[in-house]
Amino acid sequence: MIIERLDFSCALFGLKDGLVFSAPHIPVHLGAMQDAVQYQMRAIEIKGGDCILSIHPCAGGVHLPDLTMSMIMICLGIHPVLEFMSSCGFEVVQAYLAHIQHHAEIAVGNMLRDVSMTTDGVLHASDKMDDGSMINLRVEIDSQERSVTFHFEGTSPMVTS
Repeated sequence: MIIERLDFSCALFGLKDGLVFSAPHIPVHLGAMQDAVQYQMRAIEIKGGDCILSIHPCAGGVHLPDLTMSMIMICLGIHPVLEFMSSCGFEVVQAYLAHIQHHAEIAVGNMLRDVSMTTDGVLHASDKMDDGSMINLRVEIDSQERSVTFHFEGTSPMVTS
């Protein structure tokens, strides 16, 4: 599944709804796309050629301009992928997508290990929003488990706007 917008936010998801790769600039709304894809795949029987637009918050929709996505952009984006599948075969493409995911997992694990060695596994950041609200973030990296935990203690309550 390809998700692409006119601001060139795009992502490719594998058959089992896992993110394979996304745009290098990673706009914040791309982070919610995996949830949106997983929700849609559970809720709807998706067939070849289907296009699903969703902005419902329970379905991972968080970015109203996503509804501006055009069928032309989707068709232009999917065409090279379909050609690749046609020439190599579906199973080969799925295997390559799995390899990309596997190597990305290794690369992220190595990066976490390297960062934890130079920071003792803990990073801190804080910033103020325009209204003075504070965002406090503590990131704990467990290099053995290859996991990250984000803590927001001390962050101001959520605001409306």
